[in-house]
Amino acid sequence: MALLLGSCTKEGGTPSARNVRVTFVVDASATKGSLSPGGETSIQSLDLLVFRADGALESHVRVGSVSSVEASLISGEELTYYIVANLPASRLAAVSGKAEFLSTLTYLSDTSMGTMVMSASGTLTLDGLADVEVGPVGLNRYACKISITDISVPWLSSFATAPSCVVNRILVMNARTVAPLSGAATADADAYWVNKLTDEAVDPATMVGRLVYENPSLAILSSAKTSLGATLFAMPNASTGDANASDTPWSPRRTRVCVELLIDGHSNWYPIDLPAMARNTQYVVSELVIMGPGTTAPDMGIDRTAVAFGVEVAPWTENTVNAGTYPMQNND
Repeated sequence: MALLLGSCTKEGGTPSARNVRVTFVVDASATKGSLSPGGETSIQSLDLLVFRADGALESHVRVGSVSSVEASLISGEELTYYIVANLPASRLAAVSGKAEFLSTLTYLSDTSMGTMVMSASGTLTLDGLADVEVGPVGLNRYACKISITDISVPWLSSFATAPSCVVNRILVMNARTVAPLSGAATADADAYWVNKLTDEAVDPATMVGRLVYENPSLAILSSAKTSLGATLFAMPNASTGDANASDTPWSPRRTRVCVELLIDGHSNWYPIDLPAMARNTQYVVSELVIMGPGTTAPDMGIDRTAVAFGVEVAPWTENTVNAGTYPMQNND
């Protein structure tokens, strides 16, 4: 496979005395994760694209499941390089310039639970003819990771006889499903959103469905904290709009993760706001405490009086959202 993919090479010039053989070494361990053994860092393919100062494509080399990629590059001129892992080959087939590359889209469906689309970039100016090694180069994922670690439902204690309680569904609402290869977060009013206003019943058997939907069917047997361990994904979303499903027509707005509890068989939804989302960032919702009824549909307005969302912009494994308690009481 590596040999076959390695033959897919497109370079801007014929190797000559002015060309230098450059090896780019990729360090997948610099991109940490714990979804599955190697799953968030595994490399199935690498694309190296190198552009000259005027934006023209100098070289494009694609290789298979390896940790390095080589190219013969012109010396004496500043070059910009991009390394992209696990991207379908068709996404880059027609790229001939830097601007075109940066605006090319990668979709949430390009990412899987075992092969995440990742990239790195940099600049270099080659001086001389000796072979050069660049790296190790760490990769950044395009997707965002959303985790809900645990839940407790003290509300059950308010009943004379505790009703049944099941964590039924978890949805990522207003989920962005696309990002440019530049990595910039966007929030355009386009077709690349799922779960707008309502659960759009994205098939959980599809890749997008597996990333934005979870059905844990977890019974909550008491008001004590219960481990949930849910993990979902979305692409970066630049919006911080506070509109919810009652605000129509739909317009770009913040991404939310919505948890559905079945209390005595009745649906109760609890939406959790996420901040503007950046690539390669994890949002951990911990200690979700349910003290009362939710809404009858996902992404509806809910009483959030005195709810604080503490968000730290940090790498994939450290971003924490303080989800607070639902519903909060107004003590004024």
